[in-house]
Amino acid sequence: MKSSSIVILMIAVVLAMAASTNQFQFFQGDAAVSVSSNDASCCEKCTCAYSEPPKCRCLDVKSYCHESCKLCRCTKSIPPQCSCMDIEDHCQHSCKNK
Repeated sequence: MKSSSIVILMIAVVLAMAASTNQFQFFQGDAAVSVSSNDASCCEKCTCAYSEPPKCRCLDVKSYCHESCKLCRCTKSIPPQCSCMDIEDHCQHSCKNK
């Protein structure tokens, strides 16, 4: 009887942990934070496929997506964590060079 109580308790803990991770589900749309037009689109972490032409994507996570981003994915958390999913033929300039 005691072992079945422990199993039920462990299942409840696992379910509670799984329910708490729902905040990381992504939705498609505009970022919740407005961005002024003088913010430059820059990227610190960029990865490219070895193809011709290369297909590159920025892996930065910010609280917004730049206004030129066509496909922005943000978490429902506060503050949001957004990533631009656009595929480009080059990497954007580094944010440190601003």
